Amino acid sequence: MIAPASSRVARALVVAVCLLAGAPASAHAPPYATDIRWIGKPAATQVVVRTNRGLIVGDAASRAFRLVCNDAFRAALVEVVPTAELPDGRLLVGTYAAGLLRSDPTFCDFEPVGPERVSPIDVKSDLEGNARALLLPLDGSDGSLFESNDGAASFRALSPVGTAPTAYVSAPSNSQRVYVSTNTTSGNSSTGHVLSSDDGGKQFTDRVLELDGSELRAFVLAVDPEDSERVFVRTQSRDGLTPERLLRSEDGGQTFETVLRAEGPLTVALAGGGTVWAGSATGLYRSRDSGATFAPTTDNGLVRISCLAVRAGELYACALNGLEFGVLVSKDEGTTFDWFLRFSQVTARAECSPTSDEGARCAAAFEDWSLEQLVPAGDAGSFGGGELPSAETPRDEPAGGCRLGKPGKRASGLWFLALLGLARYRRRARAAHA
Repeated sequence: MIAPASSRVARALVVAVCLLAGAPASAHAPPYATDIRWIGKPAATQVVVRTNRGLIVGDAASRAFRLVCNDAFRAALVEVVPTAELPDGRLLVGTYAAGLLRSDPTFCDFEPVGPERVSPIDVKSDLEGNARALLLPLDGSDGSLFESNDGAASFRALSPVGTAPTAYVSAPSNSQRVYVSTNTTSGNSSTGHVLSSDDGGKQFTDRVLELDGSELRAFVLAVDPEDSERVFVRTQSRDGLTPERLLRSEDGGQTFETVLRAEGPLTVALAGGGTVWAGSATGLYRSRDSGATFAPTTDNGLVRISCLAVRAGELYACALNGLEFGVLVSKDEGTTFDWFLRFSQVTARAECSPTSDEGARCAAAFEDWSLEQLVPAGDAGSFGGGELPSAETPRDEPAGGCRLGKPGKRASGLWFLALLGLARYRRRARAAHA
């Protein structure tokens, strides 16, 4: 017998049963965004949104978006695929199955580049157009930082960084200042490391970052665009329930202070002028003093924030809002948000030839996407972003209020919350009986 649960968890379980019963048999994990970037010059409107289901590409001005599914670059649903823009508008992408890949300008084809049999941990590009990749060999040897000066056609190793690298960032104001986070373990204890370099990653200084018993590893997140010594790091909790810490260093990683504790995973965006944004599972936080202190924002409806970005004075957030995942934008410093991208707007595949990687691999994935987003039959190839009709006519409504018809357009958000509630209930139940 299941032990009594809170009403919130009980409702989550009911919703999970309803959604699983009514979902298409081919349904995948509901889509959620993990990154947004603009491609090209500063005034460019081409945008790429990274999701767990693929890349959503389109025009920010017209809000017309298309999907390049994961299969085009051989990514799994559980991967947070690192991406970086290259000087000619292509993307550098890293996946576990395919290693480093370089897209064509249309994001239809992806060619292997760089070392083989590696797991890309992180990829970035700098102001000079150089690409760097933090790679972990699949043979168990130490990870290394690699660099490309020819548009990712070839890579050279810069320096080893250890057996468990987690992230890489460079300073926007000085591309020679770079940081890498790594992790070491001894028994059940973990120790974080922050490596800093002043020569673009050829040599590093390793500084230990003490983790407490609830923390598994650390990730460097961002460097202040106005101060290359100011770096932010997040700690990852072991159980996914304990609040994570956001750490700030004012001296290039020599010392750190905790500036925020919140349910993770944490993400940050630095707007300049002392404003720093932090996103968590519970909401949005703002700092007015360069990240020394944070205060929660209120009444904007954002939770489960998985990315933040600042562009032209506007704040973009990948988040859950009103039981719907997508990307939202604020023009009033986080007070109110409007939808920038709803997943139901993505009603077409990228315009690629049938022989391209996208054309040859993405038909089935996009059919699944169309069913889950309730794109009407015959409209799956249309382009644009209006509201899509939802299923209003259920089949039968059994006892308990479950409607077993198609899930509504907010089903992906409900599904996520239901499964999250179920997972948390199980973890707490195990802990209570341990």
